[in-house]
Amino acid sequence: MVTEAHFKEPVILAQDVEPPPALESDAPSSAPGNPVVELEPAIMPNADGVIDLVAVALASDEEINPFAVRSVATDALREITLHIDGIVSGATPCVLVNGRTVVPGESIEGLTLIRIEPDSTLFRYEAHRIRIPVTGKSTRIRLAL
Repeated sequence: MVTEAHFKEPVILAQDVEPPPALESDAPSSAPGNPVVELEPAIMPNADGVIDLVAVALASDEEINPFAVRSVATDALREITLHIDGIVSGATPCVLVNGRTVVPGESIEGLTLIRIEPDSTLFRYEAHRIRIPVTGKSTRIRLAL
């Protein structure tokens, strides 16, 4: 066991130290300068940058056999690629998708831009909400025909 006798300077044990009082600046801020953005539930790309809405539709069946092989004919799906080049904020915020400027309410490749968030975009396709982050890589979206 180590005691104070082993050191030239006195040892302050952690149990003897009181934590500093909390400062007002430590409290979470919801001031107008730091708006808190609440993210609504949405489908996001997997690690490979793919959103498979065909698989989501297949998974919505009532009884799912985890051992069943699920496949969809390639002629029953369409795959699109979206690349978020950047977000422009200002009086009229927009997002650069596949080199094209898109504002909320406009559609691209059948997806409607709902909202532009600080680091992602929120699209709608039929009943699905899709969030695509600004990552520098493309997102592939598989759609059922």
